[in-house]
Amino acid sequence: MVNLSKPVSLAYKVTRTLASKLFYLRRDLEINEEFREDYSKLEKKLRVDNEVLRQHRKMWLGWSESFRLPRTEMDLYYSLSGVQRPDFVPIGVYFNTINATINNRLMAWGYAQKGNYARMFDIDNEPLSLFRNLNGIFYDFKGHPVKEPEQFLNESLKEQQKILVKPAVDSSGGKKIAVFERDRNGKWQCLNDELDLNLSVLQRFYGNNYVVQEYVEQHPFYSRFNPSSFNTIRLYVYRSPKDEKPRVMHSVMRIGGKGSVVDNVKAGGMPVYIDSDGIVRYGFNSQMKRFLSFPLEPEVKFSELGKAPGLDDMKALAVKVAEKVPYNRLIAFDTNLDKNGKPRVIELNNYDAGIAIQIFGIPLFGDYTEEVIEYCKSHKKEDILRV
Repeated sequence: MVNLSKPVSLAYKVTRTLASKLFYLRRDLEINEEFREDYSKLEKKLRVDNEVLRQHRKMWLGWSESFRLPRTEMDLYYSLSGVQRPDFVPIGVYFNTINATINNRLMAWGYAQKGNYARMFDIDNEPLSLFRNLNGIFYDFKGHPVKEPEQFLNESLKEQQKILVKPAVDSSGGKKIAVFERDRNGKWQCLNDELDLNLSVLQRFYGNNYVVQEYVEQHPFYSRFNPSSFNTIRLYVYRSPKDEKPRVMHSVMRIGGKGSVVDNVKAGGMPVYIDSDGIVRYGFNSQMKRFLSFPLEPEVKFSELGKAPGLDDMKALAVKVAEKVPYNRLIAFDTNLDKNGKPRVIELNNYDAGIAIQIFGIPLFGDYTEEVIEYCKSHKKEDILRV
């Protein structure tokens, strides 16, 4: 009898290796096309020095899963910020290697589950969850199972004037976030979609994965930019393997587009850089044009705003939560202040924090870049292909 186990095993390894290389090459090519599109929008296009580009490629190629680093990404950062540095993290390396090494995707979903932060992190800073459907099981605001979900939902909404519905996990880019408000006749109206607020509609639209939350009224400092959206502060929190202490590396204010109920950049929002002292600096619009003021009547100049209110409290809250998330070394927190000045944590992005901070001329990991590279070299990354 012929033993086929070794040939089959070898064929499997070869096929899987080839599939892996093609997978990462495809991602690199797709990502580069996105940067080419953004670069094409620029009025003033700069090209990074060849020596900086050479150092950049030397730093990131060879040990990562990426095969090539086109110059477009570096040219974009240079054109936007006037900064050219080799330690800008290539987005392909970030997604293909770094993120899959420093963050555990499987564990991330459990920790990111909305409506569960109070019990998991011992905080009362998350918007109150009135009603949840998790994997087909309905829960009340205390986490107790609900036997008559439709009746309970209707009862929970009686005292509410405005609520928000979104996926319990993975609402990246603001997808499937719906805001409902009562009209003058007391009937619920969806402000950003054609949805009715009843159980059967929610089930069809969200499936067994959604949460109904109170709508938090934001602090007037932040609502002035766009009252229709809850304008959050994104905090990038990194936990170093050297001391296992989380620290906030970057802060970015996100302002929703006119009439939008979400502030996500992918939904037309505008990112605004806040420096390490908490001072609001400048932002970019969807056409990659830098702006130093916000188009209001009268115009609001960022340079006149001073320090963002409550930023220190938001940072302390993010660090407190990050200390209880051992499976993720880089987390992007979406936070802000409510109308009473209480810091709120809206969402944890604990698998894909992203690298958008680099459009402001700031490398994602900054002084921790070499540390992150060495960590990735010495630790096996998560198997993205899941074969």
